[in-house]
Amino acid sequence: MFDETKREGPSLADLPIGAKAFVESVKAKGSIRGRILAMGLVPGTALEVVRKAPMGDPIEIVLKGYHLSLRSGEARAVKVSSTPVGTLRGIEKDGTCSISAEEF
Repeated sequence: MFDETKREGPSLADLPIGAKAFVESVKAKGSIRGRILAMGLVPGTALEVVRKAPMGDPIEIVLKGYHLSLRSGEARAVKVSSTPVGTLRGIEKDGTCSISAEEF
């Protein structure tokens, strides 16, 4: 039988150490979603998995030049892709912004 339900891509929690990916979406709700987005995990952001605790919780990633540790539940809410979601104007491959304040 054919399963017509759409499968979601991998989450941040599924990535092995050393993997590089791009944030595709954040599936968390409420204040957790807001906190994840405020930490910089917005669609299109490049990240790399640095290390995981022995039991997989927490997971440490590097994004936008800083290190961030997330609980496994939070990491499962961040869906990732091996390719950028879309091209964002002024966002370089290393995650830095190339738009000057005058351009805003």
